[in-house]
Amino acid sequence: MVDKCLSEVNDFKYGPSNDLYLGGIVWYDANGNGVQDEWYDANDDGKVTLNDPTKGAIDINKWEWFDLNGDGRYDGPENFGELNIAGFGNSRSSNISVNGPQGFEKSIKISETGYWSVQVSPSDAFGDYTAQLTMDRNLNDQASIKGESGLIKTLPNLRVAFLEDNIRFAIECGLTTPEILDRTLSRSVQVHKDLHFGIRCHEGFVEIIANDDEFGEQYVSYVGSLGNILDNDLLNGKAVNPEDVNFEFTELDGLIGLGIEENGEVSLLIPEINEPRTYTLKYILREVGYPDNFDEASVTFTLLSDNVDLAIEKTSNQAEVYEGDEFEYVIKVSNIGETNATNVQIVDLLPPGLSYVSSVYFSSDNSINLDIQVNGSRITYSAPRFNSGVVLTISVFVTADPLVGGIPLSITNQATVSSSEEDIDPSNNIATDENLVNPFFIPNIITPNGDNKNDRFEIKGLSKFTGNDIVIFNRYGDHVFQTENYDNNWDASGQVAGTYFYILNGTDRTGRKHEFKGWIQVIKD
Repeated sequence: MVDKCLSEVNDFKYGPSNDLYLGGIVWYDANGNGVQDEWYDANDDGKVTLNDPTKGAIDINKWEWFDLNGDGRYDGPENFGELNIAGFGNSRSSNISVNGPQGFEKSIKISETGYWSVQVSPSDAFGDYTAQLTMDRNLNDQASIKGESGLIKTLPNLRVAFLEDNIRFAIECGLTTPEILDRTLSRSVQVHKDLHFGIRCHEGFVEIIANDDEFGEQYVSYVGSLGNILDNDLLNGKAVNPEDVNFEFTELDGLIGLGIEENGEVSLLIPEINEPRTYTLKYILREVGYPDNFDEASVTFTLLSDNVDLAIEKTSNQAEVYEGDEFEYVIKVSNIGETNATNVQIVDLLPPGLSYVSSVYFSSDNSINLDIQVNGSRITYSAPRFNSGVVLTISVFVTADPLVGGIPLSITNQATVSSSEEDIDPSNNIATDENLVNPFFIPNIITPNGDNKNDRFEIKGLSKFTGNDIVIFNRYGDHVFQTENYDNNWDASGQVAGTYFYILNGTDRTGRKHEFKGWIQVIKD
């Protein structure tokens, strides 16, 4: 026996509402890009067909586009709802749950065309809301039916390659968009219609394979592409399309400055920041929409020390050196290779008999910042960076120590240059200079004729004394010159040729006094 139908009368009063609104669509994301750029090509002609509802009823599964506002377009927010967006729903269960402030919670069914919405009242329930889509068997089946149709196209006319007609076995479906979407309702924004969920299905088992990559060797100064990790990876037996997969690096092995593009290109962005060695990186490759379908692989490459070519020269310019003299060594260091050098060290080992005084330097550009460390007879010059083509000149000032027993001393000075990188020609990384330290010497002939040769009474090695005084007088005993701290500048100016006599007193570094007496022959043309 069938019960009588009970009638129910509802008075739908249309008018503006102050209720808050959340809504969106659930569609079949055929290309898996998370963007709603598909439509249901009901007549399978590859074109978006305009349907005319004035010519009679249209089956819900056969319409494509209703131009409701008459603007001749189906794209843009003003045309929302006009296009059959390959939406689908589930009448058997609620798949969307919405949660918000003040304990708001509601479960919602998705309509047959994929649209869903919820109104929130009272209107002062402003705050943050979440919409979450949960897949179940019913929704999975509806997605499978939609995908199996083979009629879902990507706008404007691209057919989805992996869809095949007449596939009727079990299909697993998954989200291509986030499972949970967040929106905020406020007094200024009371409606959100963009909470959209994309779903795509596998037809059977799809294998994803991430193959290991070997990117070879590069120098630590290299900047540029190492390779593409997706080039040898496979999805369903074919080369992967970057739009169909996601990947993430789970191990960088201490590498700094790695650039990773969405298409799988991996690059080094910063030179000379990573140490030279072999690096092994790891990444996970996942299929878009199916996070449980993944594989892991490694990426291996080696950074080599740059091969530099540094050269060093050293000279005292054959200076005539006497005990006590201060003289100059010139060290010239050049980067004659094509690669910048780092942590450059120039070591100058002074031989016994010399004492360090000071150093000055200049370079062919301003990139070198030189640190100078003196440890006894070892002087170390350090530069963090020494660019290709740069020339550094160092002037090293030293004094010749007093000789023992007045015996001349042969001196050999050696300087070396090195860097963190391997030098391709180590033969030019060492430079030496040989010289002779002569004993204290007082000449007894001068020829002040203006030829710059022996024009003055020049006492060799006078600098061995910390202080001195001298008196020069003629054969009659008259003082013709007298001074303290004599500077080797007497040239018998205003005096006649002949024999003169001198008395020189010097004080050495220990405070001991020394007296020297002798004669000087002045010859004038």
